[in-house]
Amino acid sequence: MLLETAIATTLLGVMIVAVVTTARKATNDLETRHTVSETERAENALQGYAKVNSHLPVPDEAMASPSRPGYVEGWLPVAALDMQGLSSRIRYVVAQPLTVIPAIYRADPANLSDGKVDVRTTVNGLDLCAALMRREQAGDALPGGMRLGYALQQAISMESGQPLVLAQSWLGDTASSATPSNVRLDTRTRGFGEFAVSLGCFARFATLSREVRSIAATADMRRLADQELALRKLNRSMGEDSLTNLRWRMANWTVGTAKLSVDLGMEAVSAITAVETTSAEIANIASLTATIAGLSWLLQKTGDGIVKGEKSNDAGDEAIKAAQASRDQLQQEVQRYALRANQLQKKGLEQ
Repeated sequence: MLLETAIATTLLGVMIVAVVTTARKATNDLETRHTVSETERAENALQGYAKVNSHLPVPDEAMASPSRPGYVEGWLPVAALDMQGLSSRIRYVVAQPLTVIPAIYRADPANLSDGKVDVRTTVNGLDLCAALMRREQAGDALPGGMRLGYALQQAISMESGQPLVLAQSWLGDTASSATPSNVRLDTRTRGFGEFAVSLGCFARFATLSREVRSIAATADMRRLADQELALRKLNRSMGEDSLTNLRWRMANWTVGTAKLSVDLGMEAVSAITAVETTSAEIANIASLTATIAGLSWLLQKTGDGIVKGEKSNDAGDEAIKAAQASRDQLQQEVQRYALRANQLQKKGLEQ
């Protein structure tokens, strides 16, 4: 009985130890997830702050980084980010240029698409995006090659899983004290390009750039349409001048033909009533007849030309209407692209 009791007690003890160990591990895992969630909340808050203010906040108790020239470090500014309920302080380092208002980005610095793209005077998220992309293109990197925009770090006790407050111990900073053996560091870093991607900068810039290029391309097409419209109007004007000349010529030749017909009639009456018709009278009658016949042919051709000219002018009027409609449509497209581009510029990073 004593042996059975001892065995049962031993088994019960093993079970209790297993349950306590499992419970402690579950608690530590829960605390770890809570800590990761805090860092994610902090990062989301930084991104929201950047979208609204077009720069990143300055750390609390900020000081120049002793091993990272151009960076400042300190504690995450919970009050500035309006983040309540954090269980501990989180270390925060940031490139100092990202904490100031950047220069205003212009979508089309060459000519602003003939003035159709507004020149902004208010900074927004696009300007921060442009600054991030310039830093990424410049290849600015810390020793070791890291292109760091900002980083967050929280010290966690490996025993309790609870956050700790250390003076400064993160990112392998040679100026910091060594990390205690019972402490692990949860770190989140963002490079310039990574931060730009997380803000949606590239998609926003691509859309804005497409609209600006569309303005320029459509404006060029509209200028060609203006030239085509002007050419058609010139052709129509020349056609009207030609038709007017034909009409005057028709009128003059009609009057001339009538006058020659009267002269021919008088010559014929004179020849008939004369006692003897002379060769000169016959020659004159023949000449008048030939001239009238020639004028009649010219009148017919001129009449045909007038009909053809009127049809050509009608076709010219239709061509002018079509060119005008095409030009107006292109103008509307230019205005639509310009409106879209200016809306994108005004919104910055807003949805």
